[in-house]
Order: sequence, then structure tokens, then C-alpha cells
Amino acid sequence: MKDNRQKIAAMVFKDVAMLVVFLAAFLGISGFVFFQVLDIVEDGGVRLLLTAAFALAMVVLSGSIVWVIAYLRRSRDEVYGEDLHYQDLIRQQKEAKRG
Repeated sequence: MKDNRQKIAAMVFKDVAMLVVFLAAFLGISGFVFFQVLDIVEDGGVRLLLTAAFALAMVVLSGSIVWVIAYLRRSRDEVYGEDLHYQDLIRQQKEAKRG
């Protein structure tokens, strides 16, 4: 069981790291595009609308990524335990076919 706990901890770490990298990349790219668009738009009302839409989208995306990370940490045994169970089952089936 300890071996599975270590595997699960590694899987959670990898998934959380990928989510953080995705969030950082998305925020960076979206921020770049946002500021490029703001340079083009001259109307104050449209700039305000773009700013509000960008802020709302970033808050929703960031919140959802944080929620997924919290869920993965909270439900790690259910999420990753089932994955490990089926990985073991597939490995056993492959070994049975070979031997």
C-alpha cells in the first residue's frame, strides 16, 4: 500500500505541476494578446469592455484550475487509485498472454 501511496503522490505532483504550467502559459499568452489589442482599440468604452471580459475570463479560468487542484488533492485515492488498479489489471493481462 505504501508503494501505491508514493505512486499516487507522484501522479498528483505531476498533474498539479502541469496545471500550474498551463495556467501560467495561458495567463501570459492571454495577457500579451490583451495588451496588443488594447493598443489597437482607441474607444474608451470598448477598452473598458475588453478589460472587464479579460478580467472575468482570467478569474473564471484561475478559479477553475485552483478548484481542480483542490479536488485532485482531496480525492487523490479515488482518482488515482482507480487508475493504478486498471494499470495493474492491464499489466497482468499482458503477462498472462506472454506466459
